[in-house]
Amino acid sequence: MAGKHELEKFEYLFVDIEWNQTPGTNGIEDREPIQIGVVATDESMNLKKSFSGTMRLSSEEKYNPDTLVLSHSTLKSVMQANSEEIVLRKIKMSFPKYKYVVVWTKDTYELFKRGMDTYGYSMPRHRVIVFQEVLMHIASDGVNQIGFERALKQAGIEYQKNFLHYSKHDANYMYHLFCKCYKEYTRWTNQEICYLSPRTHIIHTGSCRYANRNHFLATNRAAKYVIFQGNRVCKICGCEDEWNRLQWGVNSGVKQNNRAEYLRELPLTDENMSMICNKFRLDYNIASDMVFIRTAFSGWIVYIQNDRVTKLRHENYRQRRDEALKIHKKCFEGYHKQKLPSSRFYDVVSYIKYHDEGMLKRLGDKRSRIDIILDRIREQDAENMA
Repeated sequence: MAGKHELEKFEYLFVDIEWNQTPGTNGIEDREPIQIGVVATDESMNLKKSFSGTMRLSSEEKYNPDTLVLSHSTLKSVMQANSEEIVLRKIKMSFPKYKYVVVWTKDTYELFKRGMDTYGYSMPRHRVIVFQEVLMHIASDGVNQIGFERALKQAGIEYQKNFLHYSKHDANYMYHLFCKCYKEYTRWTNQEICYLSPRTHIIHTGSCRYANRNHFLATNRAAKYVIFQGNRVCKICGCEDEWNRLQWGVNSGVKQNNRAEYLRELPLTDENMSMICNKFRLDYNIASDMVFIRTAFSGWIVYIQNDRVTKLRHENYRQRRDEALKIHKKCFEGYHKQKLPSSRFYDVVSYIKYHDEGMLKRLGDKRSRIDIILDRIREQDAENMA
């Protein structure tokens, strides 16, 4: 049987995971998968194999009562399931080779990959397709995301409402939704082209100002349906109507508002990062791969890569007198590396806001940071004169 599995090759792997969030937490590091559904296809999108399984939590204490409502899983059923290691081993054996992994959200893929890495199950070289982000460009306005059930309705995919949030069924629904959208988008964009970077796998419209400045891209033309092959849309031209051919309308997505759940999942365009910083009423300056933020107390530098925060620097607030009075400073001089609270930009900005508010409160003075530093200098001068 092992030899048979080794010979099996698949084109697309549709993966859906239902997880349990440890009570009192909200980070992905405190999530454990409890259900997984997988659907595999060939190059012609024919369904070749499927798999579903439930997984046991590492501890009963981590069970969240909300899991029963969200994923239909009781504590008893979860704790009687196989371990995550056993289930992922079966997936490794059943699907040894594939070209694309299709998930609805990034978090789903991160949980899947984390589990495979944890137990030493190697994954073949593949590309990831975050299907919700694809639909955001080809069916909405490039900003508003579309909910899973709403997408099924818009595409005319038959489903049973009480089967939603079961990974076995969601993976199958996502497969049919993907096939329908792929076919429709290919038909609508049959005569249209885009420009594909073979190095970054980012695609651009012909009117994109970045593509116009890059002469190398002009020689790499591709059909627009490559968005279904693990290529991401450029942030500069991603909100243009040239991508939106399904025309589901922005009202079919999650409405833009100030809810943390929505803001946390936004792609990190300049507009979205500005919206998040404005929500917390912070001064900011956005560069190509970093954001400079200043509060009433200190400055911060947030490093961005692939829509995730990779590093955080915080301005030193305990400085020597010569540093405080120094006029010409290098960009990163006077900053130290801060422990990263999250990879999400929204969570990092929230942390910055309340970290510095807490510092001001502890100091018992809500004056600006420069006032505090100058007061310290005056105190030192007074001590020296005495």
